[in-house]
Amino acid sequence: MQKKGGMWAGYRGLAKGCEHNQKARDKDREQLQNKLDQLFLLLHETEAAIDAAGAVLSISQPARMFGKHSLRWWKVKHRSPYRDPVIVKWVMQRNGEMTPKPARALKVRKDRSSTTNAAETQECLDILAALIKRRKEIKKRIFSMRKSLRGLERVSYRLNNEMERIEILRSQVINNLIENGYEVEPHLIEGD
Repeated sequence: MQKKGGMWAGYRGLAKGCEHNQKARDKDREQLQNKLDQLFLLLHETEAAIDAAGAVLSISQPARMFGKHSLRWWKVKHRSPYRDPVIVKWVMQRNGEMTPKPARALKVRKDRSSTTNAAETQECLDILAALIKRRKEIKKRIFSMRKSLRGLERVSYRLNNEMERIEILRSQVINNLIENGYEVEPHLIEGD
């Protein structure tokens, strides 16, 4: 009898197929890791640009000016370990102190004290708002990926249960074959 070749080579077609996928899987993992690194680098660069725009915004308006805009990194969500950039407007309180409040409208005041850099300040506010929006989109992508990867724990648990069940079924099948007088190849008994 002639030995079979092609897809039937090996243990009568029972050759392990997962070994053939390893190269492609390694390539996919490397590409995914590169994309993830690029995403976090983009987040870091965006936050650095937000800080730079905040510094320009701070010096473009006179100190202690009523209605001055600036950048603050605040905890927006109570339980979040991260601080988010917030554009604030400085408001005079009754006791004469200036306190920052989140800015609703990003418009520069048109008075004597702010006319020197009014156009530049408005442009900086627009750039800062766009950067904050881009940062939010990047964080949303990261959250989405984290959420989808969180489900791996359940998949891993089920996989362990299924592997245990497969091993039990394998031993039952081999025992049934041996009890009924069938010959079982030694490499199947050993589990190779």
